[in-house]
Amino acid sequence: MATEELSKADRRYLDAASRLAMRHAGLTAENPSVGCLIVSEGRVVGRGVTGRGGRPHAERVALDEARASAWGATVYVTLEPCAHHGRTPPCADALVAAGVARIVIGTTDPDPRVDGRGLDILRSGNVDVAVSRHATQPNAIEGFLSRMGRGLPFVTLKLAVSGDGFIGRAGEGQIAISGAVANRQTHLLRMRSDLVAVGVGTVLADDPLLTVRLDGLSTRSPARLVVDPGLRTSLASRLAATACDVPLLIATNDPDGASASAMRAKCVEPLRLAADETSLRELLRSLSGRGIGSILCEGGGRLALSLLADELVDRLILIRSPKRIGGSGIVLPNLHPYLGSFHATRRLCFGDDLWLEYDRKVR
Repeated sequence: MATEELSKADRRYLDAASRLAMRHAGLTAENPSVGCLIVSEGRVVGRGVTGRGGRPHAERVALDEARASAWGATVYVTLEPCAHHGRTPPCADALVAAGVARIVIGTTDPDPRVDGRGLDILRSGNVDVAVSRHATQPNAIEGFLSRMGRGLPFVTLKLAVSGDGFIGRAGEGQIAISGAVANRQTHLLRMRSDLVAVGVGTVLADDPLLTVRLDGLSTRSPARLVVDPGLRTSLASRLAATACDVPLLIATNDPDGASASAMRAKCVEPLRLAADETSLRELLRSLSGRGIGSILCEGGGRLALSLLADELVDRLILIRSPKRIGGSGIVLPNLHPYLGSFHATRRLCFGDDLWLEYDRKVR
């Protein structure tokens, strides 16, 4: 599919549509959170983001706001408009019927029900179509694109590291390494993810909740996953105790045993984890089949290295804190063998903490 270099104004509006899409990231079920702006004579006349649960689509929301002002306007949308009949007719048809003159699209849709058909409908309706050559940031649809294109969720691995190179302190439970500002950013990451994952070692050491604890956003907590081959997670853990309120999945080698049955009685859902070297990839593929597009992995070290070794990490986030732990600290895993597969994308300061992001190089 041909792409093109956009004007500064086009890029500005498309970036704004991408930021708008972030409002519902993590809330649109298996559908992507898409942003849409309708611009007429330099003025935004319609705004839309995919509704909670995946409906209505962003284009419909923007058209409803723009009404007659959509005639002759330019549409900026982060994903190719749908071309298939679902609960509503195709958005591409609705845009043509509204009389828009031009549409600028962030990326085409790999869903086989669309995959260029939306562009064909628009062009057949005499709409001028431009597809961006560059991805916009932030990107609320990367999980959807990964799930559709590779059959795997988009995995973000986040590790907080102390000034003396530790990710925790052995035997002393949960310990705050990063500061308050960086912690809030982590909660925003959780909020925008479909799933938060940890290894059983983190559960045993820290007894985490893995929920979103930001004022006014506590209902935005995603499902939680523990990778626990031997099913060592306790029913008395905070994760299990809150499983009826916030979904908890546990990946284990024996999802049909007595311990797993006891977990089910407490609202926990056991998942099968293969007892071989393909276990994590198969687990992620099965989660993708359930509509999970984005996973935030928050440790620990063993799970982090396994994901990196299996080339399952798409984004690596390191939070480097000046705080020193000392004593019997848990050492940061050796990431150097894997960093060559990533390139640095963001470097931010949150309080005293340095926030570093690395994206996997194009596969």
